[in-house]
Amino acid sequence: MALAIASHEPINTSATIASELTGPVTCALCHTADPVMTTGTLNAGADWRCSRCGQRWDAARLATVADYAVWDSERAAVPGRSRS
Repeated sequence: MALAIASHEPINTSATIASELTGPVTCALCHTADPVMTTGTLNAGADWRCSRCGQRWDAARLATVADYAVWDSERAAVPGRSRS
């Protein structure tokens, strides 16, 4: 017997998350806020190095991290699926 799983569109994507963010840009690794960098500057092609952990970030890399977080939360929400 095959079970049909209804597919659904993700509610939160990097595009919707990015449009809701206000304030300084934050390092996705250590969560340190950069007091100078803005979302607009990132979208214009800038990047920056986190002053705390040294990671280099740009808009594409931050979007990838946000997309992964959405995928992970949706995967964890599937009934009967364990997180491992």
